[in-house]
Amino acid sequence: MSCATGLLERVRRINGVSEIRPEEPMSNHTSFRVGGPAKLFAVAETEEAVVELYKTARELGLKFKIIGNGTNLLFKDEGFDGIVVKLGRGFDWAEFDGEIVRCGAAVSLSRLAAEAAERGLSGLEFAYGIPGTVGGALINNAGAHSKQIGDLVVTVEGITFEGEKVRRPREEIDFGYRESSLKELLCVTGAELKLERSSRERVKRLMEELFAQRRMKQPLGFPSAGSVFKNPPGLAAGALIERCGLKGATEGGAMVSNLHANFIVNLGTATASDIIKLIERVRDEVAAKTGIRLQLEIEIVG
Repeated sequence: MSCATGLLERVRRINGVSEIRPEEPMSNHTSFRVGGPAKLFAVAETEEAVVELYKTARELGLKFKIIGNGTNLLFKDEGFDGIVVKLGRGFDWAEFDGEIVRCGAAVSLSRLAAEAAERGLSGLEFAYGIPGTVGGALINNAGAHSKQIGDLVVTVEGITFEGEKVRRPREEIDFGYRESSLKELLCVTGAELKLERSSRERVKRLMEELFAQRRMKQPLGFPSAGSVFKNPPGLAAGALIERCGLKGATEGGAMVSNLHANFIVNLGTATASDIIKLIERVRDEVAAKTGIRLQLEIEIVG
């Protein structure tokens, strides 16, 4: 794929775009460290820039994708025939007011949890160590240790596909297990969360305890995208995969983690195709042996 001069020049004319990179490898922007080039990669600092980038893609018949830290995404080796937009510093802010925190979509979830802990605010302890951003966490209702971010939401701000700025109260958002109705928006731009007052020492202690469990149980030393599959009702995907003898299974440079079977890790030489082949092999073998077809928690993009 080559980036047409017309596309590049159009994007350069958009105010609020701080970076423009033609033919940018998505391996540079995803936690799996794999993925082919996007026709154009851009960093947007304003809501208006996001809307204009989307309009440009639509008018030129190109695909469009907004990313945060790329921790739940697998871009295919063939690349992405369109515009990939990362939210920049203009969306990376947080303000605390009593038990309420207002924040932009590009804020690190771990950083927000740490800042809340410093203020003796409880509710985000589960999120410490989760490598994504607030925006992605809201869209996918990220969670751990039986907690999820949707439980903390007061309002969410975003942009519709028509370019309208909206503010949705919690009552108008459907949060489910690793999903939400926020996927109906073009972009989540920020949120207001309600935490609970506690002691700084107590919040920090719980946060460190949960993070220690994460370090002990998850293969944090290898590139991955976290849990690959959703847990079936009442069951653990990792336990099902392990029961089927798939721990340590490999395809090329991709491996089912020996530490946590619901993680597929990049041993250093994996391609997206390796990971996709391993995903399908795991799904097929688990389905054949248990009758359960595992559903993806990560998103494959191409």
